[in-house]
Amino acid sequence: MSDVDNLKPINDRFGYSVGDMLIRRFAEVLTSVGLDAYHHLGGTFLCKGESYQELNVKLSEARQILRQQPFSVSDVDGRVIAIESTEFSFGIGTTVEEAEVFLGQQKKLRVSESRK
Repeated sequence: MSDVDNLKPINDRFGYSVGDMLIRRFAEVLTSVGLDAYHHLGGTFLCKGESYQELNVKLSEARQILRQQPFSVSDVDGRVIAIESTEFSFGIGTTVEEAEVFLGQQKKLRVSESRK
């Protein structure tokens, strides 16, 4: 399970159309690294793989791409906005429930690290 970090603040600041473009970009990156990804809710995607290691490698690769490749979107007023870097969290498990627990743990760690 993977989830775009800070999607709500992006939606609040720039509008849902920008958030939707970010979700589409996230989906494109997930599939570009060879993940079998399915939109779940909001900025959350379920990804299937053969092993924990395969998922970890591909999700880590997707994370690097989103960090290093900015992209431009247009907000509701027609202004072009460059989103420099996008972060996401992920949790891997043998069930959706297990992956969701690990995703929650990773999000908590990322929040506490950003406060340091």
